[in-house]
Amino acid sequence: MAATAYQNIIIGSGLGGLTTAALLAQAGQSTLVCESHSLAGGAAHSFERQGFHFDSGPSFYCGLTDPASGNPLTQVLAQLGESLAAIAYDPLGHYHFPDRSLPIYRKLADYRAALAQVTPQGAAEFQRFEQRMLHLYRGLQGLPLTELRGDWKLFPQLLGRYPRELLQLATRLPMLQASVGQIMDATVQDPWVRRLIDLECFLLSGLKAHGTVAPEVAFMLGERDRTTIDYPWGAAGRSSPPWCAP
Repeated sequence: MAATAYQNIIIGSGLGGLTTAALLAQAGQSTLVCESHSLAGGAAHSFERQGFHFDSGPSFYCGLTDPASGNPLTQVLAQLGESLAAIAYDPLGHYHFPDRSLPIYRKLADYRAALAQVTPQGAAEFQRFEQRMLHLYRGLQGLPLTELRGDWKLFPQLLGRYPRELLQLATRLPMLQASVGQIMDATVQDPWVRRLIDLECFLLSGLKAHGTVAPEVAFMLGERDRTTIDYPWGAAGRSSPPWCAP
């Protein structure tokens, strides 16, 4: 079929492209996905060399096996009637600093307990930071990310379906526009914890706290505390949507 016969053409078969194509196809839209690589999935794939198995791309997943998770990939899989086998684990890893290593536990209470072994005062300050972030997370939690859209119909759609959630989010509008650094400045003075927050932000966004938007970290901390930390069974290549055939 010629490309002009399709209603939509997606350039690139990364997770974003495949997700867009799958949702369009489910809505009855004829869709063509173009990819120059020999494998679909973008950065989320794995490969073998000399008998060793390597992952590339995403190294952290959250809530893949939890239907109530706010993870957009989990929501899309549920919407498409698909599932993904995964293995839960905790802690999710260790952060290695010059002076010591810190285990990063899923539950924030366990995370703070490990942090208190390094700096008790810093752990107390981090709890204040965490509470501000969770306040924002609870406001975001009621709005499924798959409902968001880029046209003028967004607000009427959300108002009609989620009026209470929008009202709750209205009280958090200043935080929606804040950086993580601004909230950190108001709650954390301990240099060790400030360095830790900068690292959390950098691993998530590629920027330190003052360059990272607050909702991004609020969602990460809230989901990490509420749902599972899991990894696709069979490595990162399995996270490529199962509706995609090689």
